[in-house]
Amino acid sequence: MKHIAIVGAGQAGLQLGFELLAKGYEVTMYTEKTAQEMLNATSMPAPIQFYPSLALEEKHLLNFWGNERDSQVDASSFCSCSPDGRKQLEIKASLHVKAKSIDLRLKYAIWLEEFERRNGNLIIEGGSIDLLEDCTLKYDAVFVATGKNRLSTVFERDEERSSFNAPQRHVAHFYLADCQFTYPHHPDWNTAYFIQIPGVGELILFNSLHKSGKKAFSLAVEAIPNGALDLFNNRGDGTSQLEILKGYAKKNQPGFYQIIKDSSLVNNDWLYGAITPEVKKPAGILPSGRVVMAIGDALTTYDPIAAQGLNAASKSAHHVAKWIYTNEPARFNEKWINEVFGDYWNKARYNVLYERSFLNLRQRHQKLIFIAASHIPAIASEFINGMGDPSALAPFYFDADATASYLKEHGFSLKAVE
Repeated sequence: MKHIAIVGAGQAGLQLGFELLAKGYEVTMYTEKTAQEMLNATSMPAPIQFYPSLALEEKHLLNFWGNERDSQVDASSFCSCSPDGRKQLEIKASLHVKAKSIDLRLKYAIWLEEFERRNGNLIIEGGSIDLLEDCTLKYDAVFVATGKNRLSTVFERDEERSSFNAPQRHVAHFYLADCQFTYPHHPDWNTAYFIQIPGVGELILFNSLHKSGKKAFSLAVEAIPNGALDLFNNRGDGTSQLEILKGYAKKNQPGFYQIIKDSSLVNNDWLYGAITPEVKKPAGILPSGRVVMAIGDALTTYDPIAAQGLNAASKSAHHVAKWIYTNEPARFNEKWINEVFGDYWNKARYNVLYERSFLNLRQRHQKLIFIAASHIPAIASEFINGMGDPSALAPFYFDADATASYLKEHGFSLKAVE
């Protein structure tokens, strides 16, 4: 049985470790933080995780939150509003299987402890080129699940699969208490609320289980650079930045302002930054000529806008794990890495295309789907329940001819609603 090394203990790294441990592999994990240091770390975004990847966690007994109500998301609502707050269209539907949102500091801290309980070998050491070189000598295969620091240079950018050369949004994230947030059609539902303001950005709000163990609201502000919502900077404290947002909302988005006007920051938990969405080549060639493989964030970085990052990382880890234990190679060489990635990309490309449709103004046929979904509940349900696996939306969401056929089958005519 092979001895596998994983550098980086986020969603992809830890999940790959757990799946390989379950198959009897010896696994060594390198990470820069202990479980306690992870729990005490500065704020991280609170992503929504959908069922296709949640099912993997349930299978491997990693769902330590069970039916914890504060972590569950029952439904989603997409609303397009004009810059002065007038609603232009809305799509809403319940999720067939509840999604979850958990503070990643809490999740990863518990998973790090569990990894050791399951006889994984945990080493607290930050990633570096020298570490990777050393690992390639000591282990049968090395997987890199973090692109931080110098490790970002190990994997070459895939120009063919990457669409952006710069961040498309400036992102602020707040953990809030005391939001006045109910879903009018089903007041008992926990609902993810997505407001798109064309030419300005997006406001995304949903409940989340905070690391304190209490319910909080995760608010992501996706601002088009230099636009009206690009209000924040790292020089201010979180409370002052939240007040700036409230001032903007009161003037420009009064409906949203009513939700957040009495809110307060939880534990000063906020962050501000920007991500360039990018796909890397999966095989990293070290100075020695030895090879390592990228998974998760080291392979593909996503803007948080379309909730693809964590879900894609989970699928990446599972795909690689399955290839290892069902088709273990004699050598984990570049040829094997590229073959694994090629098979993975057949579905993963839809995650990237889906994200791109949110970051760019949607193509005409995708705009038609949104209009149709605001009128036909069955289309709304199919679209919203496809967020966790955008390949399920192929081909109708990604191909104009398929869109035309799909809308015709559902009896939608643009002229009928104009």
